[in-house]
Amino acid sequence: MTGELFTAGVEKLRAEISSASRQGRKIGSLDFGGLTRILQHNPADMTVTVEGGTKLSDLQQHVGQHGQWLPLDPADPAATISEIIQQDLSGPRRLGYGTVRDHLLGIHVLLADGQLIKGGGQVVKNVAGYDLCKLFVGSQGTLGVVVAAVFKLQPLPERENLLHLRFESFAEAERCLRRLRGIEINPVLLEFHNISPSGMTPQTSAPPSCELVAGFAGAHEDVEQESAEAIKAGLVSGGGLEHERMMPQLQQKLSVLPSRLFQALQLLPEGDPFIARAGNGVIRYSHAVLQGTVPHLPMALLHRTKKIFDPDNVFPELRL
Repeated sequence: MTGELFTAGVEKLRAEISSASRQGRKIGSLDFGGLTRILQHNPADMTVTVEGGTKLSDLQQHVGQHGQWLPLDPADPAATISEIIQQDLSGPRRLGYGTVRDHLLGIHVLLADGQLIKGGGQVVKNVAGYDLCKLFVGSQGTLGVVVAAVFKLQPLPERENLLHLRFESFAEAERCLRRLRGIEINPVLLEFHNISPSGMTPQTSAPPSCELVAGFAGAHEDVEQESAEAIKAGLVSGGGLEHERMMPQLQQKLSVLPSRLFQALQLLPEGDPFIARAGNGVIRYSHAVLQGTVPHLPMALLHRTKKIFDPDNVFPELRL
């Protein structure tokens, strides 16, 4: 794989980075136009090697011809592989399929000094030493530029079914969530939101209302059985994910224990639009950060890591 990466696309990025370093300026947007290839797809092994500028939608179309997919579903399917890794992008199906870290096998990164380094490998069972892949997931481009990656794939589900239910209070929604957690179902997505289906505007009714969307995927029989159990618990057919289109506008992010999800939602400004992943406690909303709820980050460690990989401070700073 390494040899295949020494292309005009990589050399162009290296020249841009070197120029910024010589001039003592920060890296701006980079041109990934020459790095849009799917380098290798092994359907039998369910792995794929892809360059960083490739759009997720193009990758999904390619591997989908073999009944496979990369189980990541960020709000923008046109996001590139580099963006998905460096911003740690995921979507509502994160509950059932995991995050970028769960599917990333290997990575190639261009550093500030022009080195092309590699972490991980091209097979599923490949663990030796520190997993460099994890360091760059969510790094926001502060340590280097992801030029290629290796992912493990999954079979496309035979069927997916979405159910939903609207509530007039958070207390009512919380009771429903407890009922769902008490039955034998394994939803691939489970989230609450207060986005209106018309105009994608926030609901402003008082008391605050919200909607639950639950999704089930897999074999036909399993989806049918789990959907039936969820309907017994009160959910109804007809759920959708149209509210996900508003995700890019929800700039604030908060992570809490799933058991404290509704406690955190009650602290949001009245009418503030939100999307909350009930399975993992991630809340996206639009206005001021909730005071006293942002977790402490080991800033000294972050600065030391930045200094090691980017001593001349060419790449952007981490946005907290």
